[in-house]
Amino acid sequence: MPSWRWRRQACDSSHLLLLLLLTSLLQPSRGLHISPPSGDDPIHALLRAATAVAESNFAVTDRPITPRTRYWSRMGHSGQVPEEVAMLREVSSRPGIATVCEIGMNAGHSALCMLEGRKTNLVEFDLFQLRYSNATARFLDALYPGRISFHPGSSLQTVPVYARNVTELGGAPPCDAFFIDGDHGHGAPSKDLEHALRASSDDAVIVMDDCAPRFPQVVAAWQNATAAGLVMPESQTVLHLPEPAGMKGWCIGRKAKHRPAAGWLPRGWFK
Repeated sequence: MPSWRWRRQACDSSHLLLLLLLTSLLQPSRGLHISPPSGDDPIHALLRAATAVAESNFAVTDRPITPRTRYWSRMGHSGQVPEEVAMLREVSSRPGIATVCEIGMNAGHSALCMLEGRKTNLVEFDLFQLRYSNATARFLDALYPGRISFHPGSSLQTVPVYARNVTELGGAPPCDAFFIDGDHGHGAPSKDLEHALRASSDDAVIVMDDCAPRFPQVVAAWQNATAAGLVMPESQTVLHLPEPAGMKGWCIGRKAKHRPAAGWLPRGWFK
């Protein structure tokens, strides 16, 4: 799987049908059908395609996933929430956003929102343990060749490595925007946020997904960071939506400007 590849190449939406055909051929299972665009914003067609790519792999193992609606109710993705799609589109279009980073690829919906029609590059941290993870990575890589680097494994290990590469070795670009959607328990939200801040440029946009009462550790991590003055909060959104989305929320802020170097972060501030 590709590592450091930063060739800027925007995806021309006029080639969308060709690219969707290509990615459908990359899938290991049969019967994949991706509906072509129907005159709406290309991002919506791509979000439907991402869901179709994932669902085409539901039956790859001896234990197929049924019904699909129940699975997405449990797993969830940003494509279920138009408000979150709009938020990700807005964040990724802000001036100065060149490198976006993400913890938690899932089926690639949020990645699409931050890449399609943008000049951004994406650094993706994901466990790659879902039955459709590899298919999703192939799908994204075919749509945006040379613009994504994938880092398989636990974000608690891979993000600190990336952060050291940014702050100490100078071998990777800092994250200008960071979308955090990793493990919501086991102390992971605080650690993911700490590591994300270390990997990010000063004044980077930080988005903490599922920052809602449903996930108290996510909320606590965000509150600790803002109380310590390490993140300057912009907004918090909490939505009560019909299934399969259910309660959804996110917090947006900016990494506080610190010296002596981008990525600096005092130790021991998380509780």
